[in-house]
Amino acid sequence: MSIVIVPGIDGSGDRHWQTLWQRADAGMVRIELASWSEPDLEDWIAALDDAEARARAVDPGSGILVVAHSLGCLAAVEWLGRGHGAGVVGAVLVAPPDEAIAVFPERCPSFIGIARHPPSVPLLLIASSDDPFCSTDATARLAERWSAELVVAGDLGHINSDSALGTWADGRRLVDDFAGRVFSAAA
Repeated sequence: MSIVIVPGIDGSGDRHWQTLWQRADAGMVRIELASWSEPDLEDWIAALDDAEARARAVDPGSGILVVAHSLGCLAAVEWLGRGHGAGVVGAVLVAPPDEAIAVFPERCPSFIGIARHPPSVPLLLIASSDDPFCSTDATARLAERWSAELVVAGDLGHINSDSALGTWADGRRLVDDFAGRVFSAAA
């Protein structure tokens, strides 16, 4: 199994669980962007295509799992919804933002109104009960819209570096369990 890591706006810093997971697992491939701080959706879509190709090169015979955080969730769902990601067998979406809230970044206009349709692969949405970027009601609506399995992992903020989760072992267990189920179903 290969994993494509899709961070949110500004990327995932050195203390972010995505970065820590990638350092510990050579089978993970991170998207590479020109527009981390001024997100351009088409740049993110192209970066996902590139990361999928690199993930296939890491483990040519296996499927790919996407693990996205924050704004990366919207990009991943849009990418999959457009029919990209033929090698993807599932996606984990951690703390997707609600574009309707006042704090949605103004520098992300190309991300408004996207990700409206469920992808054709299984999705796991992991949320926090106190995420400043997405209420629990909005999270439930996103899970329903995307036909995603929803896990509310407790009071973890935006599930980012500020949450001080370290390697976020509980999250890794959720991802590994989900991966086991979707890869078994795909076999």
